[in-house]
Amino acid sequence: MNVSLNELMGALAKAAIGAGWPHGPARDFAEAAACTDAPDWAAIVSMLERPAPQISGGLLTNAPAILSMPSAVDMVQATGQRVTLGGDDFAGLAAGYARARGHIAMRKEADGAVTFAPGEEGPVRPATRFELPDDIWTALNRLAVRSYVASNEQSRISGAGAGLLDND
Repeated sequence: MNVSLNELMGALAKAAIGAGWPHGPARDFAEAAACTDAPDWAAIVSMLERPAPQISGGLLTNAPAILSMPSAVDMVQATGQRVTLGGDDFAGLAAGYARARGHIAMRKEADGAVTFAPGEEGPVRPATRFELPDDIWTALNRLAVRSYVASNEQSRISGAGAGLLDND
């Protein structure tokens, strides 16, 4: 399926929101995926379906890329220092986060960790058209539908949908 940048970013963000991620990280995720060279779409969709991070005693563990990578890039921009993330997250998407933000270099370490550091290259403009397999488009829409308001009488009573007049 051939989709525009706008369609892709909208579908990725809605899928992330439908998977339960906050709106801000969902938009960052969509932008990073669009800026990724030769994206592994199946791996990107699987990132959305990972369990939420655990917080115990103030320590954040099991933080997925959708939360940790934007934070790491923000820390590099704010402090000018390197930030390394361990774990099994995808270096391809890490490069997308760095490219989308600009002035961030990304390097995959031998142990699989990803290091972000100050870089020279400005933000990269993503392609304007993308070729997505039909099953990936279906998977994104399957996740996105979780965030939709039900179309029933109860949801209308609670304020969803249009009213009886255009002005109400």
